[in-house]
Amino acid sequence: MGSKKKSGKVFSVLGIIFLILAVVITGAGNYFGGILDTYIGLGEAVMVQKPGSENWDTDYYTTDYDTAEEIDKYAKDVTKRIAEEGITLMKNNGTLPLSKGQSVSLFGRRSVDVVWGGNGSGAGDPAQCTSIQKALQDEGFNVNDTLTKLYSENLDKVESMSYTMDKPSAMTYYIGEFPVSYYNNSVTASYEKYHDAAIVVLGRQGGEGMDLCSDLKGSISSGETAMSNDVAETKNYEDGQHELELCKEEKDLLKHVEENFDNVVVVINSANVMELGELQDDENVDAVLWMAYPGSRGTVALAEILDGKINPSGHTVDTWPRDLAADPTYANVTTEKYSNTDGYMIEYEEGIYVGYRWYETAAAEGVIDYDNAVVYPFGYGLSYTSFAQAITDVKENGNNIDVTVSVTNTGDVAGKDVVQIYYSAPFNGDIEKAEVVLAAYDKTDDINPGETKEYTLSFGKDTMASFDYKNAGCYVLDEGSYIISVRKNSHELYGENCEYEYVVDSKVVYDSSNPRPTEVEAQTGEYVNYSDEWKANHQTVAATTKFDEQNAHFEEGKSTILSRTDFASTMPTAPTADDLKAADSVVANFKEYKPDYYDNADEKPATGENNKINAVTLRGATYDDPRWDALLDELTEKEMTELIYSGNQGTIPVKSIGLPMSNATDGPAGLKQYGGLGFGASGNFNCCGTLVAATWNTDLATEYGIAVGNEAVIAGVDGWYAPGCDLHRTAFGGRNFEYYSEDPVITGKTCAATIKGTSSKGLTTMFKHFALNDVEAHRIDNGPCVWANEQAMRELYLKAFEIAIKEPVAELKYLDEDGNTQTKTMRSSLGVMSSFNRIGSVWSGGCGSLLNGVLRDEWGFLGTVVTDYNGYGYMNVEWGITNGNDLMLANASTLPSKIADTSNASSLKYMRQAAKNIIYTHVNSNTVNGLSDGTTLEYKMAPWRMAMYGVVALFAILGIVFLFIGHKKKSKNVIKVEVEK
Repeated sequence: MGSKKKSGKVFSVLGIIFLILAVVITGAGNYFGGILDTYIGLGEAVMVQKPGSENWDTDYYTTDYDTAEEIDKYAKDVTKRIAEEGITLMKNNGTLPLSKGQSVSLFGRRSVDVVWGGNGSGAGDPAQCTSIQKALQDEGFNVNDTLTKLYSENLDKVESMSYTMDKPSAMTYYIGEFPVSYYNNSVTASYEKYHDAAIVVLGRQGGEGMDLCSDLKGSISSGETAMSNDVAETKNYEDGQHELELCKEEKDLLKHVEENFDNVVVVINSANVMELGELQDDENVDAVLWMAYPGSRGTVALAEILDGKINPSGHTVDTWPRDLAADPTYANVTTEKYSNTDGYMIEYEEGIYVGYRWYETAAAEGVIDYDNAVVYPFGYGLSYTSFAQAITDVKENGNNIDVTVSVTNTGDVAGKDVVQIYYSAPFNGDIEKAEVVLAAYDKTDDINPGETKEYTLSFGKDTMASFDYKNAGCYVLDEGSYIISVRKNSHELYGENCEYEYVVDSKVVYDSSNPRPTEVEAQTGEYVNYSDEWKANHQTVAATTKFDEQNAHFEEGKSTILSRTDFASTMPTAPTADDLKAADSVVANFKEYKPDYYDNADEKPATGENNKINAVTLRGATYDDPRWDALLDELTEKEMTELIYSGNQGTIPVKSIGLPMSNATDGPAGLKQYGGLGFGASGNFNCCGTLVAATWNTDLATEYGIAVGNEAVIAGVDGWYAPGCDLHRTAFGGRNFEYYSEDPVITGKTCAATIKGTSSKGLTTMFKHFALNDVEAHRIDNGPCVWANEQAMRELYLKAFEIAIKEPVAELKYLDEDGNTQTKTMRSSLGVMSSFNRIGSVWSGGCGSLLNGVLRDEWGFLGTVVTDYNGYGYMNVEWGITNGNDLMLANASTLPSKIADTSNASSLKYMRQAAKNIIYTHVNSNTVNGLSDGTTLEYKMAPWRMAMYGVVALFAILGIVFLFIGHKKKSKNVIKVEVEK
């Protein structure tokens, strides 16, 4: 009888467990539904056309090729052509090009373990890439297989080995390069057969969430300094030793190669500037090529450059100094912890003197010996031919200055060159001015030997103005002589007739009563999607001081700013104890954000109306079209909040207005990850942004965008978390590979050209990280405070984004109410990603001065601002939406903060505005491809949800059955006991 009682209890317990599991699975599925919909997918979308609309042309975007294979082939061809024009010849004593069919030996870990791209969101699929060995062999070279086998078979062993220095005082560290002991007699014996040239590949890899190590002194494992995975810990270093100089094994390797080969070529596989003075000075190193990160087909271009099939035309996009530790940014290269609050900070004490702006100005002032300080200038690149350039005409065309330059090939082979126009502004000691500043550039066509071609480049006169945050509080164009010059690079004039004096007779102050012409055009020009009535009545907003906290940080003596009036006494220094004590206002902003409007008595906007307007109806409509209000009135509180919370890899559908689900994906190396081309799948592995910029060819950057856009159309992707538009403030930035350059003009124009390409296919770029996101260390530790004065912000860090917002345009195809196809020209930039860091002490995603004051009011941006991944408490949703950050890159179930009172009148207004910006972006992208006002859209049940309900039903049935059996057995036991009594 006891066993029967026990079995009854077991069945009852099992029944309860199954019922509990059914409830838990149902709850978890509903709670994580957004994540599952994003990563696994919604149900099939079913479109129903209303009578009469069946033949409307709703293919707003189509691919340029018929199949995925053709699209992939085109993307890889673009990658190869970018590498052809981006790989930069830095040194050549005549050894290059090599002869076809020569036998070569490939040296260095990176000859087989190529850095194809960065880590994190910048990673791609290495299986797509062509190895250097195969690329050389396909080009007809004979390659030493003994060496490639040595590296391939021992790579794991060498990566994991620990390294003990022979001499404790030696300045060295281990980067993962093979020690010279690996080159034994059997290896060296192979050189005789492959002796025509040695090609040594050296590299560094950056990545998301880590910077390259700027100071190896002390314990690396302490975590105080973020660093590359390539660097293993050792114990003794000299001051200033860092990851971007050659290590002992690399030096030993070069010595070994030079002892065994007459012709030595070095390939630098790094997007981060390295110290290469030793290579440049070494007479036994015959040639140096810089390849950055080559993506899927860049190594094929490398092989063709090595044998002269391609004439190299890349130019540097950063200054390559001899000693990075002597750079003015080095004292403040990474974030430091505050002593009195839970946060970090970094100070940009160098001001505007970043990269060539420092080296050219310091040389002009006699502070440095340029030839000893700089190995390769900004804008530097060699060719297999030679060129001459001269200014042939300068004209003033309204606000623009048009400079015509003749380019003559004076060498023996065809090639391309870069036309670089700089200006030098008069410096009177009031506003900081760099000695030279890049104004405009262009890549030439192929020019044959003896041939001359002319190119006309334009730039705005007002772009030569400087931002005077101390006095005028706006941009100022000082009176005096401005020297316009055409240069080989930032340091060298191209010869005679390469300078032109442009005189400004009197100072021009671009204050609120006199905005810069480029500002007026940005806000009222034909490409800004506002009605004519709005434009006629709109008061142009001038760029005036908006970052008082930043400016005060330096003016109140907290830190000094490097000044041309006295470089010696204003050189940046490392943070002191006083610097690392946060002000009370800073401490306050590190506390939880709490909005102050909940007692607001404003009238609530309408919600949940049934106005029967589909979102797609407003495709192509101006931003102030009155139909927007009718559409937004249809949204419920729940729909608005769910839309705002749903920005991870796309957004949820809004069924009341017929807005479909959107699909967004990483990353700069190509469409990949969770949506798009499939879970874990990847589009073409693109070369890195730095290599794109090194082409100095915006047409190629546009093609790059078109290639990604084609992939997006076929994959059903409408949002791309790329490209990166921050600057290479220092060489140590972990994400420098995602970003383009130290200069804002080449950064902004390369980014703008890419966006122009993607928008032609309806792909919205959420280009990033807005703003001052130049360091990866501690980027998510409560958001580090970045302190920069407003002149540096305006002229460098924000200028790159400004260009990328204002310049790219595309033709938008839409339908009128009768289904007739219409087109209009609109700005391409519809998405921006804010950053983890703080602007001063204010989180960038909650910085109204940045997102509304500058981005929207000054630059005329219309579209969506999305956060970087919002998984951290300081990235408060209400802080965001009340200050211009519309969309959270998160899922509702994982978002650390929510809107506290969604029924509050002010909350509803902010939610409504954010929803409008999100919807505006989607209806003007390929999100609505295939839809029209005559379309209704319904989603079938998601497969994962069907499976979940099936499991829940099974568990519920099992639970009920087991409870019934258990109860029945228990009842029988009771009856039996009563009978026995």
